[in-house]
Amino acid sequence: MTSVLLVSPFLLAAAALPATVVDTPPPPPPSEPASPLVPALGAAAPTRGGIALAVAGGLAAVVPYGKATARWGIGGGLALEGGYRTFALVGHGGDLGVLYQIPWRRRGLVIAVMARTSYTTLALVPGEATGIAFSEAPLGNDWSAGMDLIATWLRAPSRAQLTFYAGPTIRLAGPEAVAPEAVERRFAPELRSALVGVRAEWPRSSAGRPFLGFEALVLLGTEIRPLGFLPAAIAGWAWRW
Repeated sequence: MTSVLLVSPFLLAAAALPATVVDTPPPPPPSEPASPLVPALGAAAPTRGGIALAVAGGLAAVVPYGKATARWGIGGGLALEGGYRTFALVGHGGDLGVLYQIPWRRRGLVIAVMARTSYTTLALVPGEATGIAFSEAPLGNDWSAGMDLIATWLRAPSRAQLTFYAGPTIRLAGPEAVAPEAVERRFAPELRSALVGVRAEWPRSSAGRPFLGFEALVLLGTEIRPLGFLPAAIAGWAWRW
């Protein structure tokens, strides 16, 4: 009985103290699956001030082909694009374009449109050995413009990110035969070709990412044998910051 009387005041004092609640941190949320890195030159425009670069080489029909492309984000889903092309180091071309990423995304699909213009010349091809004036050829010496629809399918990081693109090209100006042996450069807009392509890119890191591509150029009003189009296969490396 005595022991109870001695302990009871301590029990009463402890009971009178305010209860201390120890907050237990909630368990961390389950980690989300890693999102794929956006392809450098797909449908997704770089953020404002962002830059994407790509260099590639391959074959256009049977001609060695090289290309360098740069894209700069200006915000609002817009990006400016410029490029340089060479055919066997004697044919040269320049490209300019404006890309607009449509603010819609569903199931990893990104859509964009691009307005583009380009100029190509074969004036540096030596014609003395062949007797052909390549600078007067109607194909490869023209100023053109077009519009492309671009769709990028963002997949798992371990898989290739696929970009599909297609669009018509209007020849704005170029050499035109005005007499049996007379050629003049004229401004005469004409729907000349359509381009269809697919590119697979493995964006594993911002340091660099390989890609492969295939394009088909269909010349409208011109019969091309045996395939009916001009194929091009390219392989390259891209960066995006």
